[in-house]
Amino acid sequence: MVATVEPRVVPARALLRWAVGLSLPAAVAVSVAAGAGYGVGQNLLRSGGNEPQFQIAQDAAAELTAGADPAAVASGPQVDLATSLAVEVTVLDDDGAVLASTGRLDGAPVRPPSGALDAARTHEPNVVTWQPRHDVRLAAVIAAYGSPRTGTVVVARSLRVVEEQESRLLALVALGWVGGLVATGVASVAGAWLLAPRRRSEAW
Repeated sequence: MVATVEPRVVPARALLRWAVGLSLPAAVAVSVAAGAGYGVGQNLLRSGGNEPQFQIAQDAAAELTAGADPAAVASGPQVDLATSLAVEVTVLDDDGAVLASTGRLDGAPVRPPSGALDAARTHEPNVVTWQPRHDVRLAAVIAAYGSPRTGTVVVARSLRVVEEQESRLLALVALGWVGGLVATGVASVAGAWLLAPRRRSEAW
């Protein structure tokens, strides 16, 4: 007696059901990994957008506390916040009025909302994303100064480059995610076919 093995004959509906069952855990894992990867990368890029503002703000606050003139601390070329990538420094008094500033938007200095300034007095320094105009987003670090504290210093820089990097990161992660799902689908179909039962018959 010779045993022969017939080729697999698997209904397409059953094969699809098995493939979906095999692919679901892997697809979830790929999606979670892609989301986590983007989240970590985006957080690192955004955190990097706070440099060198963090150091400048703390140094400026120390100088102002020691009695430095606000105009001397916020000195240098004027920075157009709508177009420039340079760092701007703004010194404000305890009421939020601008004492000196290198930043300009539409030809005038700007200041963050009062809530952001108040937060710097209790949670120093206060790191915020500041949007003084709908098309202008800034990474700002706000530090309080004075002894007792008599004001705040705001150091900000455009987030344009960071946002461009975030867009590229998102595109790469999305491409990797789609590629991972396609690979998972192909592997699941192959696995379903390999695991399909054989039909056996005997021939004399």
